[in-house]
Amino acid sequence: IEKLLRDFSVTPTQRAPLLPLHRLEAEDVTPCILPLVGTFPLTKEELLAVSSLDIQEPFRVIEASEKTKLVPLPGWQTILKAEDAVAILCPSDQLPKSIAGKSETVLVVVDRAVKTWNSNSYFIVEKEGKLEFNWFPQSPEVEIIGQLILVLRPKKILDENFQMKIF
Repeated sequence: IEKLLRDFSVTPTQRAPLLPLHRLEAEDVTPCILPLVGTFPLTKEELLAVSSLDIQEPFRVIEASEKTKLVPLPGWQTILKAEDAVAILCPSDQLPKSIAGKSETVLVVVDRAVKTWNSNSYFIVEKEGKLEFNWFPQSPEVEIIGQLILVLRPKKILDENFQMKIF
């Protein structure tokens, strides 16, 4: 035993490193990819022309055509429970209710599968050949094309001049 302990000619074998193994746990960490329809103003035909994504689990693999634009969003419950969600870029002053601050481009998520009116939601409808977002206190006479489920403002940069100097 003493001889083996003092024998320095034996080289220890190197072990392979551990794999960088992770498991997706929280739904809000899993990105939700939505097709981007375009920028307001849009027509009903443009909104409906964008096909739904075929998302294949367990890793949410998406096969999209080369002309399809996609936008990643956090896997928030309101987006995950939507059946046919699409995203639209929209100037904030074209929303049915003004939001504080200067006008900026926001990302509006619409569920095209929801066509039933309720008084607690905003909807996208067609008026004079163009789409617009509206709230209706009573069931509207116009056709509901989808329900507005989320308005996302861009990340706020406190000091743009400082940010530019960093890069």
